[in-house]
Amino acid sequence: MTVRATIAFKVSGARRASTNYHLPMDTIQQLLLGAIEDLAEFGATRFSPVTLCARLKLPPSLVNYHFGSRMSLILDASVLAYEQYVEGQEAALEEVTPEGQLAAWIDSQIEWTIKHSGIASVLNFPGLTGPSNSEFTMEHQSRLEQAAVKNMAVLSTIVGRIQGIPESEEPMTQEKISAYPRVALATAMIGWLTLGHSVWRSGHHIPTSEIPVVKQQTSAVFSAVIPTAISIAKNPVFYAESAGAAKATR
Repeated sequence: MTVRATIAFKVSGARRASTNYHLPMDTIQQLLLGAIEDLAEFGATRFSPVTLCARLKLPPSLVNYHFGSRMSLILDASVLAYEQYVEGQEAALEEVTPEGQLAAWIDSQIEWTIKHSGIASVLNFPGLTGPSNSEFTMEHQSRLEQAAVKNMAVLSTIVGRIQGIPESEEPMTQEKISAYPRVALATAMIGWLTLGHSVWRSGHHIPTSEIPVVKQQTSAVFSAVIPTAISIAKNPVFYAESAGAAKATR
């Protein structure tokens, strides 16, 4: 049976730079998808191309041939995984109510980050758990930025619907988002809220992880994330002004 991929695969390695690979599944796609699985489970520091190739029954030399190095494979796989994640975020727009769409968008990010914590570490903490910022090429940066803009457009569309903006019936462009400061403010606030929550949920804070009162309060915080995000979407100025007032009293 031929395995078929759903999106184009782009490789930034030395031998196949800036080339798109479509259907059917080929060696490069096998390595990328396999690397995504291993990175999600083990993270970049424990990722082994030799182990990956043994699992895929491929010669280890193919990693250097197609990608140039172990690190290039890690980078390409991490970028591809993020692009796939963003593609899936659009499904949130299919929920019936705007509030349900926002809940689906947040839940999807949290679930993806928990499942792909090793890749999330590469993207969120470069240099600490894997490649440094300097090891991401301009092409990697461009692809990540394009995906992030697309993801924020989905979130802005949902926020616009919650605020009752007619233009949000269709996905909002960057120009439209800029024309609605309350949408832009709420999008930024909810984006950071969800990112921080996702990173916390995907990891383990060893010093406090087994303290009963902390575990209890952490559960309460988790349950409040979506209601808080909905409140922010409805009235971001209130939250921004409240934060500013609180800071001024310190």
